[in-house]
Amino acid sequence: MNLLIDNHFKIAVFGTGISAERFLSSFLFLNAEITLVTRQINEKSKSLACKYNVNLLLDSQVELISNYDILIFSLPIEPKLNLINSILEKSFSSKYFVIEKPFTNNYNEAIKLHNLLISRGINYVVPYTRIFDPQYAKFMDLSLSNYVQIEWYNLVNVSIFDGLPHILNYILNLTQKKIYLSDCFYNHGKLKSFILKGLSITIEVKIQETLIENNDGLLSENKWIELNGVILPFPNFIQANICMLQYLLQCYNNIEAHHKNNLETVLLTEKISNYKLNIK
Repeated sequence: MNLLIDNHFKIAVFGTGISAERFLSSFLFLNAEITLVTRQINEKSKSLACKYNVNLLLDSQVELISNYDILIFSLPIEPKLNLINSILEKSFSSKYFVIEKPFTNNYNEAIKLHNLLISRGINYVVPYTRIFDPQYAKFMDLSLSNYVQIEWYNLVNVSIFDGLPHILNYILNLTQKKIYLSDCFYNHGKLKSFILKGLSITIEVKIQETLIENNDGLLSENKWIELNGVILPFPNFIQANICMLQYLLQCYNNIEAHHKNNLETVLLTEKISNYKLNIK
């Protein structure tokens, strides 16, 4: 059964940034009541609400959506964590959370947030779009050798550390192994490559830059990573977001694996970020 079609859901999206708009655009054809929740009513929030024909609400009035099914937090870390903690203290019936990356500032915070959500009976996912995009299913069964080389094509207008959690989470899902950071290579303070190691496997990730051709976001080459000669494109965000909600609502048995890989992603991201400071 497709839960998103057979039921009328109430979804709240917190935030007005790029990822928040991607969620709104993904939900245009859902049988859902959607509310955009923002810190203040301004031209940007009013424009988004009008563009996607959704309700608009101040976050100081969140009690008005206490009966919503799904809450999507697409905010910077500090306001996101403050809002989640505030909501968990109130009488919300919401049991499904989507928590945008970065999940938290560090691994210790991530463990605390995870434990808090589980203790309150919250089912949550982190939207690593690559693993939810159907086009990536065929790349999850790749036969991996003991040494894997990946060329990662990061968009020049996107921080490496914004894209880093995506590739780390993909690798963790692909290998299904405990992965450790072995080495990092920086050039003039900029991350150029890193090496991960697990049981009987070594993964070298080299970072390249790819250009955007124009303001419409058209890519000069639709290539996200190249893995042992196999090219993986950038994700279809609409398909990925819909599949992510289906995954969340159906509570698949491997949700624990998703949580584990998310926590490992936070840990590896933290270690790579701090590597040049000699904090391992």
